[in-house]
Amino acid sequence: MGTNVIFDIITSTVIGGMLLLMALRLNAQAIETNAIYQDNLNLQTGLVALVDIVENDFRKIGYCKDWTKISPPNIAIVYADSNSIKFLTDIPSSPTDFGDGIVDTIYYYTGSTGGNPNNLKEKPLYRVVNGNAATGWNLGVTRFALRYYDALNDTLHFPITDPTLIYELEVNISLESPAPLTKISYHDTTAAKEDFKVYWKQIRLASRNLRNR
Repeated sequence: MGTNVIFDIITSTVIGGMLLLMALRLNAQAIETNAIYQDNLNLQTGLVALVDIVENDFRKIGYCKDWTKISPPNIAIVYADSNSIKFLTDIPSSPTDFGDGIVDTIYYYTGSTGGNPNNLKEKPLYRVVNGNAATGWNLGVTRFALRYYDALNDTLHFPITDPTLIYELEVNISLESPAPLTKISYHDTTAAKEDFKVYWKQIRLASRNLRNR
């Protein structure tokens, strides 16, 4: 076997190895990009679903088909804290229904952190209707914060001893990926883990029923 043939074999082996390495890197990057996209998509989908329920409930604070049953409207909020709220409303039995005239109680509150070992900041958000079993969201919620304002636009400080003063409220919700994604790095032997986050903030969310005083 001549020297040129051996050289050609070595050269082909080196080039083939480089091409294989490039293909492996491109494949790993594609997997990482897809995982990041899917992680963000799951968070955004979860946030949209959660916000849709929360916003719909909060905008109906104090509403009842038989308006005489929640009168005056400012009694609708029974309890209010920085991360929990209990209020009166009239839950419709179907999407086309406007309520049945029976007063319902909805209670939102957060559970304890630490239940998810992959994300110690995550806490379940619960929704309780009429004292029944709580419905919880384990979507990576890390923050459910409430702030309240009176009719003069002044902030009500905690503890709120008189919920009838509440005229408007502010809602802040944050979600993080339930499990941090390991970010691939070819320049560092240490793999970094990254939490993906989405936020929603509703400033001055007002139920029209709270304004009817």
